[in-house]
Formats: sequence, structure tokens, C-alpha cells
Amino acid sequence: MRNLRNIRYSSLLDSPAGPLTSIAWDAGADTPICTQGPSEEDQAITLLRSTASRKLNAPNGLPHQERVGEELQKISSWEVPAPSPSVPVDRVLCLQYFADDQTTCLVFAGGDIVTVKEHPLPGEDDIVIVGSVDAGIAAAKWSPDEGLLAVATEAASFLLMSRQFEVVGETATTADDLKASKHVSVGWGRSETQFKGKRAKALRDPTVPEKVDEGRLSPNDRGHVSISWRGDGAFVAISSIEPGERRVIRVYDRECGLDSVSEPVDGLEAALSWRPAGNLIASVQRLEDRIDVVFFERNGLRHGQFDLRIDQEAMKTWASNISLDWNIDSSVLAVTYGDRYQLWTMGNYHYYLKQDIRIPQSTGQPLSPRLAWNTSHSLRLAAVSAESLETMEFIFATAAGSTVPPNDLGTVAVIDGRCLKLTHAEYTDVNQRVDMNILHDHAPRQFISNVGVFVDQVGKVEHIDLFLSQLREEDVTRTMYRTTLPKDVSNPVDVSTDASATLDGVSFSGKQTSKVNSICDAFLASLAVHTPKHLQNIVTAHVSKISPDLDSALQVIVKLRAEFPDLVESAVEHICFLADVNRLFEHALGLYDLELALLVAQRSQKDPREYLPFLQSLQEMPPLRRSFTVDDHLRRYAKALTHLQGMNAFEEFKNYTIAHELYKAALSLYRYEDEKFNDVMTLYAEYLMEKSFFRDAGIAFEYVQLHQKAMEAFRAAGCWREALSCAFRVPLLANNIRDLAVSLADSLYEEKDYFNSARLFVDYESDMTKGARVLCKGYFFADAIHLAVSTSNGSLLESVIDPALAESMAETAELLADFKGQLNAQVPRVKELRSKKQDDPMAFYEGETASDIPDNISLAATDTSTSASLFTRYTNRTGTINTQTSRNTSKNRRREERKRARGKKGTVYEEEYLVNSIRRLIDRVNSVRDDVRRLVEGLVRRRMRERAIAVDKALHEIIELCRTAVDEVFTSTPPSPLPLPQQAQQVQPAPQFDSAAPAKTTEHLPVVLPFDKLSLLDFSS
Repeated sequence: MRNLRNIRYSSLLDSPAGPLTSIAWDAGADTPICTQGPSEEDQAITLLRSTASRKLNAPNGLPHQERVGEELQKISSWEVPAPSPSVPVDRVLCLQYFADDQTTCLVFAGGDIVTVKEHPLPGEDDIVIVGSVDAGIAAAKWSPDEGLLAVATEAASFLLMSRQFEVVGETATTADDLKASKHVSVGWGRSETQFKGKRAKALRDPTVPEKVDEGRLSPNDRGHVSISWRGDGAFVAISSIEPGERRVIRVYDRECGLDSVSEPVDGLEAALSWRPAGNLIASVQRLEDRIDVVFFERNGLRHGQFDLRIDQEAMKTWASNISLDWNIDSSVLAVTYGDRYQLWTMGNYHYYLKQDIRIPQSTGQPLSPRLAWNTSHSLRLAAVSAESLETMEFIFATAAGSTVPPNDLGTVAVIDGRCLKLTHAEYTDVNQRVDMNILHDHAPRQFISNVGVFVDQVGKVEHIDLFLSQLREEDVTRTMYRTTLPKDVSNPVDVSTDASATLDGVSFSGKQTSKVNSICDAFLASLAVHTPKHLQNIVTAHVSKISPDLDSALQVIVKLRAEFPDLVESAVEHICFLADVNRLFEHALGLYDLELALLVAQRSQKDPREYLPFLQSLQEMPPLRRSFTVDDHLRRYAKALTHLQGMNAFEEFKNYTIAHELYKAALSLYRYEDEKFNDVMTLYAEYLMEKSFFRDAGIAFEYVQLHQKAMEAFRAAGCWREALSCAFRVPLLANNIRDLAVSLADSLYEEKDYFNSARLFVDYESDMTKGARVLCKGYFFADAIHLAVSTSNGSLLESVIDPALAESMAETAELLADFKGQLNAQVPRVKELRSKKQDDPMAFYEGETASDIPDNISLAATDTSTSASLFTRYTNRTGTINTQTSRNTSKNRRREERKRARGKKGTVYEEEYLVNSIRRLIDRVNSVRDDVRRLVEGLVRRRMRERAIAVDKALHEIIELCRTAVDEVFTSTPPSPLPLPQQAQQVQPAPQFDSAAPAKTTEHLPVVLPFDKLSLLDFSS
């Protein structure tokens, strides 16, 4: 049994400024957030952040290893007026800190919901009242995913609000809700219906309780309302008093739909905490002689309890008001009283009191304690009272053996409240904390080859299970035991080698990619001949794999029904202990074994109303329809489709294919039935059109000979050849084909495919002039000259070709001049920046400031209004709701990326920007070479030799400048910054962004492609 040992304690005592009233955790900074006030003396409230400080002593009897103090830093403060004359001071009902946008949300009993920005942007309000409930708020709680706020109002209503404080669901809580209960009372609690006489007890039905609760209120019930969410946020529970009836726990889903209500329980109080694991809801029942923590299932039925072991005097004093809080992993239940906290754990279906922590107190005033568990560290908590703030952290410590002279017997010590339970080691197994992985990792091949020997020597099923369940991929010879093993021993775990082996005459082989799976397979091979005895181990080996092989484990149980039916129950119990029951239920369904699914479901926390009707409906279906329904339920849509094919339900098959986009699977199933294949192909083509995959859609339509649709799809895809081919096969009239061709030619021109555009103008419109102009636009002067002389006796040469050559020459000269100007400006600037960085790196990097915000980015918040019937009042205490909840770190990163992209002169990003700009310019120069070559040849052919020489010379000059740039910018090593003096390093650390280093030059070097001079222009030889 594990004990709960304190390893850290910090506290702040005697706060002079007012009582501490609420507590929460900042998950990002891992620090508590708390509130101070309001109080009757001072109606101001202050939001504070706790930080660790000096060492202090821990409270009486609290063992620990580290003691530190707490200091409080102010975040914000404001006035909180009294809600009404009858209520002199408001109360904080819910405090939640959102680490993603550093915002705190406070919900007040008076009805206000307030958000506080810890670091507001310029012009942004730090304190915002996002809404108010006139009737007042009885309780509020944020969901674990921080997506929904549950609010119970004083007007007997319940609502759910989004993170943007928009109402997403609202319902009234009435006595009619109790009709949702399916619980049945047979009246055994009334005296007139009870057996009398000596034999009454023997005659009484043992399945019926001696007394059935009627829901009588506890004398200590103060009428408070409590809210608690299930760990996955799918359901929320609310405990409140239904006037004239009883205290009831209602369970709602995320759409505000009532799911269930609790059965009547006498003395039930407001304490409420849903175990994050999801199976139990904890509350408190106050009886005449004791106080119990009672548990409910989600369906509202009682599910056990345990005694808090409080005497009669304490029940009237410090235990008069109790609250409950589970920690995040459901391992510890915190019970808060008026002057102390207790921590309880469960083992072997018994609850143990592990810690009883007294709250520091210097006055006689009520402490009103509150407690909050950390959501990142499961055994870390923070608690506030009127006089103190305490932070504690615990660990589970396994009891160690000790000696008791003179018998020299080891003992195991277990703490349970005020009791210290001792057991001699000869009567119990003491965990020596040895990592079982060492048995394999010390000599992997030897272990795998001798698994059968291991099984025989260990013998006990429980011990083999313990070994298998502790397997993990880590090689402990290199981690936990690296300092204890001899240095010359090196047996690394090779998880990629062939794990072939022979075990007791049983061979197994296979390329293993996992250490754990290799070991599990070895055990399965060895245990295959020992099924009855080692059934439990076989199931464990399947479930312990990475990823758990639940199907194989369940199939082992299926085989047992025929061979060893007496073992089925225990096997199901065991696998439900090892794996999540909900997953097992789905896997059992996936095997189409309804009996197995029922066995698994009966061992879960599921309400029978959730699964019995479904299983019964499946049982009544024909086999193929049952298999389809199961696979559809499990979202195995492709597999479900095969059952529809087997049922020959083709219309349903097509609709299912469309609903789940299973076109490829559907085509495969009907690949040998042409008619149905074509029907599915048509559906697929229409889907492809809808998704804008026009080319594929055109091919699919043409396959099924729907040429009109194929033509439209090809036209949309810009596939002009395919579109015109389908047009002829429709067939279209000649005029319509010509119109289609001209339309395609215009589209090709817009896409700068000048060659094919010209071809269509010539072939289908017989417009030689337009065709020649389009060819010249694309620098296809040779084709334009050919077209001109072959169709119009050369008349187009002077009217179209020569003007186009002159225009293209002017455009090219301007482009090359721009290239030259950019290179002459940017290459020297890069050299200058690198020289500055080498001479004075401090001055180079410190020019960028946090206030340098881009002027084209608006940082103003977006105003939205909160609409709901209960949000009837907006105060004049001003406010807006910032709907942008992205992380500040993301904003900073995007801001830096924008700066990097602009490469503003004088910033640390300038060098990187210039280098990338030069790289892009070189790529552009390479891309225009073919256009310039065709231009030069066209100019010479049309006797414009001087213009050709000018263009040729300009391009060669640019190429030489590019080669120089490669040598100076990319191939030379940028100088590293000089080391900073030690003092400067301490005062001015290096900037925390990537570009603080020299510009990256490790990418591939840009290649400058050559440009061959036309020999007719080269007279140098």
C-alpha cells in the first residue's frame, strides 16, 4: 500500500489587507492565482499572483523535504458594490485563469461575470464586466477544456456559456425534472410495509434494502448549490434543493439536456465532486451518528460510500460544513472542513486517510477555506483561507521493509488516518522497487530465447502479469541502471532485429519493430501450450503491446467459450481490469459477438439503458444487416459498405457511398459489374466536379461516355485538347465548336499560354493576324514569322512582327536594367551589413525594439454583445469582449515573421532579406534566358542587328554580375560576431530569435546558367 508523503510546502500567513477568498492555478506559469476581498469592511477586491519566497516552518505534524514561503504580486483591483441592501458583501463563486491569453474570469454571487487582462494591449480595458444576471448566481464552474461555463442562477435556471460568453444552452430546473428518474421505490422504508415478527428477517427479500431513503434534508444543509464537471467535459452535475422535495443531483450534457437525476438520499448535502475518471460522483451524507462520502453513478444510482470517521462533537463544530475535490488523475480525494483538509486514497476497495492538515489560524474568525488541485501536477494543490495561502505537493511513497528486534522480521507500514497498520514481511510481499525491464534489457537475446524457462521458474500467474504490465520501450541499462552495471557490459536493446526464436519446441518469427511487442510475442508463443493455467497471462500479453491488441485478446476469450467455458467470466473480468471498458465494448462489437459485448458492458459503468436496447436491436437483425449496423456504429464505413454489397442493396449502397465519400472503395467492390461500376463512376465524377478536381472529373465522365459533362469539366480544368475532343463526340454544331475554341483560346491567353492560344485562334477562327500577335507576345518569333509568310505572302512581317520585336526589345531592356540596379544596390549592402556585424555586434543587434509594431496591423479588440434571456442588464462600468484568444507567443511569432518578410532597413532581418532577394533575382535571370534568345534571333532575322547586340550585351553583363554575387554573397563565409565582454554578456543577453545569428547560407548555392552568344553577333575572333 502506498503512503502519501509531502515533499513541498509553502505558506503565507496573516494577510493584513483582507481575507483571501478564492483560489485557482495558472497552468502556464504553474503558480496560484487568488483573490483578496471583498469584505464588509472593504468592498474592494484584489487579484493576486503567488510566488515562492523565504523558508518557513510547516504546520504541526506535516512532514516534508522543502519549506518555502509565498509572496503575493498584485495583478489588478477594483470595487465590488454590495449586490443588494440585504446582502452586504458580494462573493467570488468561481475563479478561473486562462493561460492562453493571460485572462482571469471571476463569477460573483451578485450576478456579475468579470474578465481581467493581466497584460492588456494599448487602449484595451483590463477589467471588463462581460455580463450580469439580475436574479443573482448560485454557482458556476468552467469545464475542464475551458470551453463552457456552467451557471446555476438564483432564479432556478441553468445555462451554459461559451468562452466568448455567448449562451449556448438554457433550461429551468423544476420539480418535473425528478420524473426523469427511472428509480423504483417499493415502499420498504415505511413501517406499514415492513415484515414483523421473529422470522421477518428470514422472510425478507435480500435484494431489497431494509430502509429506502426519502430524501429528507440534512439539518446542516445551508441550501448551497454545487457544480462539478466530468473529467472529459461531456457531462456536468449540479446539486441543489428542489423546494418541497429534496436535494437532488441533476446531470446535464453539453447541450443543456437533462441526462439523469439522483435517487433520494436522506441527509445529502451540497458537497459535490465528479471523479475525473468519470465513473463516480462524490457527495456527502450526514447521518445521526456519522458522516459518509457517498458515490453516485451517472444515471443517479447510489454506488457505495465510506465513513469519514468523525465523532459527534466534531460533527457539530469543524465538520459542520464540508466540500470535496478530486485531483486530476482521480487518485486522491480532498475533503475540506472548517479548519482542516484531509486527503484520502483508495486501495482494495477501502479508503485510507493519508493526510490531516490543520489550517493556520490566529483569530477566532471563520476561515472559509477553499482548495484547488493543479491540473498539470496531480499531487500538487493550493488552498486559501481567510488568514492564509498554502501550497503543497505530495508523492506516493511505497512502504519500505524494516527490522523489528529480536525477531528480525521485516514489516510493512501503512497509514490510515490515526492508525499505523503494521504487517510482518513474512505475511506480505514488499515491493523492492526493481524495474522489471532489467530482466530483458540486461541480455535481450538470451531472455527471448529462454522465455519458457522464465515462465516455469516464476510460476505464479500474478508475477508474470506484473512483469508484462511493466514493460516499456526504454532500455533501462542505459537509463536507470547505467551507473550500476559494469562499464564493459553493453547489451543494447535492438528492437529492429529479427526476433526469430524457438521456445520449448514452439517457434515464432517476425521482423520486430518494438521491444515490448517482441517480448509479448515471445510469451504468447511460449504460453500457447499452457492456455488454461496461463490464460490471464495470455490476455495480458496481448493488451500490454504497443498498441494494445484488444481484438486478439478478445478472440482468446471467444475460443474459451467452446473449450473452457468456466474460465470466460474470469477472463472478461481480467481484460476489463487491464483496458478501458468502453474501448473493449467497441472492439467486442467489432468482432460481431454480441454475447461478448454484453459481458464487457456489464462490467462497465454504463447504464444498461445505454447498451441493452442497442444490443437487442442488433440481435433481431439478419446477419449482414447486423454487421453493417455494427461497422456503421464504429465508424468503419468502408467495411460497412461491403455488407451493403452483400445484401444487394444498391440504392442504399450509393447513398452510403455519397454520405461517407467512399467512391474508391465502392469502385473496387463493383469492378467486375460494368453497369453498377459505371453508376458509381458517375457519382465519383460528380463528386470530383464538386471538389473542383475538374481534370479527373472530365476523365471519369468520358469513361462513362457522358461527353457533354466531360467537355464542361475539361473546359473548367483548362484542358483544351480534351475539351474539344469531347465536343466533337457530343457532337456539337460547328459554330458551337468554334465558340468553344475561341473561349479556350482567350483562357489560355490569360494564363500566358500564348503558343496554344495562338494555335486555337488560327485553327478555329482562321485569324492569322491575332495568331501572329499572340505568338509574338510569348516571344515565339520564329513561329510568328512562319505563320506570316505561309499564309499571307509576308504582309504580316511589316505590320505585326517588326513592331512586336521592337516592343519586346524595349520591355527586355527595361527588365535587364532593373536587374542590374538591384544587384548594384543589394550586393554592396550585404557586404556592409556583415562588416558592421563583425565590428560591433552589440550595436548591430540592439536596434530592434519591442515597441516596433507594424503600422498595418490593427490591435483593437473586436466588440461583441452577449445575448441571452438571463443577460438582461449591462452595467455602465464599461467593457468589451476580446474574441481573439490566440496566445501572445503566437502573436509575437507572427509579428516577427512579418518583420522578417519585409526586411526593413536597419533591422536584424535586413541581411537575410537581401540574401533571399538576390537568390530570387538569379532564378529570374535564369528563367528569361530562353525568351531573350528567341528575341535576339528574331531581331537578327528581321535585320535589327544593333538592337540584338544591345540586348545580348545587357544580358551577358547581368550574368557576370550574378556570378560575382554568388562569389561574394553565397560562397564566402559570413564573419561570426566577436565574443562579447563578460560584463556585457551579463547585462545584454543575445536576442531570442533565429535571425540573431548570421544569415543562413547553408542552402544550396544558386546556379547562374550560361547564355551562348549568337555567332553572327560575335566578331571578336
